Order: sequence, then structure tokens, then C-alpha cells
Amino acid sequence: MATLTRRALMLRAGEASAIGLAIPLLAACSTLLPAASGGQSATGGGAKSGKVNLPSYVQIQDGPKADLAPRADGVDAGYFTFPQTPFKSVKQKTGNGEDVTLMTNLIQGAVVALEQNPAWQAVNADMGLTVRQRLYGSGDYRNGLATTIAGGDLPDTIYNPPQKYIPNLPAFLQTQCADLTPHLAGDAVKDYPNLANIPTPCWAETVLNGAIYGVPVPRAPFLNAFLVRQDLVDQAQLKLPTSADEFKTFLITLTKAQQNQFGLASAGFFGLAPQSPLLMVFGAPNNWRLDSNGKLVKDYESDEYRAAVGFARDLWSAGAWHPDSKTLTGTTLSTALRGGQAVVASHSFGALIAQWSLLAAENPAARLRVIHPFSADGKTKPIYHTGPSNFGISFVKKGSDDRVKLLLRVLNYIASPFGSQEYTLLNYGVEGVHFNRDANGVPALTDKGRAEVLSTWKYITNNPQVLFSPDRSMEYATDIQTDEKAMADVAIPDPTLGYFSPTFAAQQALLDQAMNDGVNDIVVGRSALSDLDGLVTAWRTNGGDKSRGEYQDALAAAR
Repeated sequence: MATLTRRALMLRAGEASAIGLAIPLLAACSTLLPAASGGQSATGGGAKSGKVNLPSYVQIQDGPKADLAPRADGVDAGYFTFPQTPFKSVKQKTGNGEDVTLMTNLIQGAVVALEQNPAWQAVNADMGLTVRQRLYGSGDYRNGLATTIAGGDLPDTIYNPPQKYIPNLPAFLQTQCADLTPHLAGDAVKDYPNLANIPTPCWAETVLNGAIYGVPVPRAPFLNAFLVRQDLVDQAQLKLPTSADEFKTFLITLTKAQQNQFGLASAGFFGLAPQSPLLMVFGAPNNWRLDSNGKLVKDYESDEYRAAVGFARDLWSAGAWHPDSKTLTGTTLSTALRGGQAVVASHSFGALIAQWSLLAAENPAARLRVIHPFSADGKTKPIYHTGPSNFGISFVKKGSDDRVKLLLRVLNYIASPFGSQEYTLLNYGVEGVHFNRDANGVPALTDKGRAEVLSTWKYITNNPQVLFSPDRSMEYATDIQTDEKAMADVAIPDPTLGYFSPTFAAQQALLDQAMNDGVNDIVVGRSALSDLDGLVTAWRTNGGDKSRGEYQDALAAAR
């Protein structure tokens, strides 16, 4: 991927305004969780309090019928074929010649400037206005967001990614962003049908300060899982494990170090980060647990977490871990999984979706699946840790009522559902120019399409995720939905999801890093398992207990 400066990225994206000099890195806040409160307190509260009506869910009826129906718990709709007759989901022009600027994250590739980009121009023409995008590359997005906010030159919408980069979020929203409650709460969202088509759980984190402040980028709530090369398991004539003991034997059997094949790999921290599948095996809290006395218990503090660390240590001693599991990134972990250097990967569930087509091209005989949840003793009901039903949120800049409505219409257009004309235009461009249909009617980008069609629309907002792939489409939809159902059937939520702790927002990355470093040493044998006690004590002292108190205050205020 080409490396561009921030200014080059913005210029190529058609953003005319200049950005000031960079400022120091924002305070780390990787899992800041906004929520509603009854007043304007920055300590947060709860979207579950009933003080704000989340947008009503009204599923689009005009689109193609799914071959596999979705479920209200986050299981995605599945399609075996691509719709051949796109329907019109936006009945009227979105704008009347206005200019708007949307800020989001540039994750894949460079962007051809608006003035030289017919695909982008076609979207703008269909909307009836000029949409510009202010873009920063993924590695620079935190700084770019800080620069933008500090400079006061806010675009019309601002994307806050899953890492939640905006500190002091309640105050920022209250002073700089539009209260969308009158436009979106309850049945008001029906004025924007494609936004009403976003399932209700996706909206939970958009509520803060007693108001709706954003539009989500909808995603299924499945965060992490054990991804497995099922073809390698079949070749070894093994069955998938249903207990921790079986899992250990399974991984050791699949490890062939001389052939550079290892049973298990992870992207750092040996699969022991919050909401990782190894913690689920041992029944650890989903980030936090609310006990019978109403006290929050962090996963690190639990006996189940200690058991998971001990198990990971045993696997290291047995040689079952990929030796680079401490340093692998998400990308290199995916590469190891596709290449067979790791048979099982403690990875994001989204990586399964992302790797499907790549694996089909590299090794058509390979099969990628999820190991369904199981408990350590093989008898207790297993659990699965769900997370947010969004991949970030776009906030809307304060403005006149008419301006806010215009921006919501723009977001409504971008959220056009699978099978619509607008979806096809946003994702594939103009037929015959940017894409042609293959023998099965699936759009395939031309060279011009690959150069011009923007990948960034889906990081502003998006349609509800569906399961479709041109590669073994029936198998793809069926297998992945089966895996989703297995996770959803035993799901437990994070009790702090939708609540805000200023301390956790500011300190969590540092607290987690200290735990990561210490636990890594325990797993590889440089420290004793008993040293976990000191790590937990330090976590509590350096901000964990204060975070707990703020969350508990927020939970109490919501009751």
C-alpha cells in the first residue's frame, strides 16, 4: 500500500481545507464506552435506563429475501446468490447541490481525488450534492482526529473507531456535536428508512449525556473466536475439542515443529486479552462480571482468568504455541493461519470473513471454520463473550435543524442495504465502467473500479452486515451462520457495555499493557504463576479500582 502524508491523503480525497500542525498523541482510551445519563454528567450512565428511546427497528421490505434468515441476537442474514435486480432504497434526492465533508479512516489503499474519480462523482450525482471525505491512514487516525478537534475545523461528521479515540467524549459531544434524539429516537428514525433498518442493539453506544449523538457502523456482536483450518484437522483425523483436556491433546497432536506447523497462535498476549476465546473456555468474565452483591469483578481478578493463564503456560511448555505468538500482528496471524503454520488461531471473528476469499484463491482445498464454544470441564454450559454491535460511530457536527437533517439523509444513503442500487453504486461503481458481472451475476471490479471505487464509505456508516461471498457462496453463508448461531446461543454480555468510566477511558491501554507484559512472562516461564497476584494488585492500584467505582456509579444511576 502506498504511504501518503496526511495532507496528501486529504487532498487526494477531495478535502480542500488545510489541517494544522500535529499535536501530541491523545491519551490512550482503547475501550471507552459511552452511555446515557439522566443529566449532563460526564461520568456517564446507561442507555438501558429507559431515559432515551433507541431508534425503532424497521426492516427494509423491498430488498431480496435472504436464503438464511437473520436473528435478533445478531446472527446475520445469508445469501447464496447476488441480487440481479437492484431496488431503489432512497426514493428522493438526498441533497440540493450542497457541499458536505465526512471524516473517516483510510484502511485500505490510497484514494483517487474527487476531481479525477468518476466513481465518487457518480455517487455524488446520485445523492444530488458534493460529498468530500477527510481521510487519515489507520496508523495516523488518532493524531488526525486530535488535530481536527484541537484546530476547531470540524467536518460535518466525525468517525470514532472501535478503539474510541476521543477523550472527554461526553464534553466533546455536548459542546461540538448535534443532539440527534429529536430526529432518531423511537419512531422518528422512520424518516430515514435505511437508518431504521439498522438493528436496535447497534445504537446502544450512540447514547451519552441523555441523548443520541451518533449513527453506528453496524456489525454483528461476535468479536473473537478460535479459527481453525478444518482441512488440516480432517487430514489428521481428529475431532474438534469439547473440553480443555481435549483441546490440549488436540493442539499437541497438530503441532509438528519440524514442519513449521503449530497447534495454536495468537496476535500477542497468548490469547489472554479480555474477550479472547481462551478466557471463555474457563468461564472468565466478559471484561467485567456483576456478582450477586452488585460488585463488578474484572476478568483479571477472577479464578477463571488464573486458570486460563495456567493453561496457556502449560501449552507453551508443551510446545503447542506458535513461537512468535507474543509478537504476531493481526495480519501476520492471518498469514500463518492461511499458510498452515498455525492450525488454530485465537483471532477476531471478522478475520474469518476477511480470510475466506484469500484462502480460496491461495488454497482451494483449505477450509476455515470456528471451533464452537466449549467449557473447560466439558460439562458446564459454555459461554461466549459478545461485544458492541458496531464498528465505530459517526458523530454529526452541531448545526441548524435543516443542516442536521441533510447530514442524516446523507448517512441514510450510505447505509443503503445489500441488493439496492445505492449499495451497488457505493461498493462497485458504475456497471460497464467500474464493474462487470461474472457468469453468476456477481459484480467484479475492473482495473478502473479497483482504482476508483472508495473503500471508505463503510467506515462512515454501513448497511447491516450480510453473509455473501462469490467464493463457494452457499458454503460460506451456511457455515458462517452456523458458527454465529453457536456463539449467539451461549452469549453473555459485558455488563459495562454502554456505560462510561473516565478513568477506564484514559488509563485502560496503559493498565492492559502492564498486565500483558507481566502475563507474557508468566506464560513463557520467566515468572511464576503466583506473580499474577502482584500484577492484579498493581492494576487495581493504578486505576482499576477507580474505574470499577465509576462504572458502578453509572450502573446505579441507570437503575
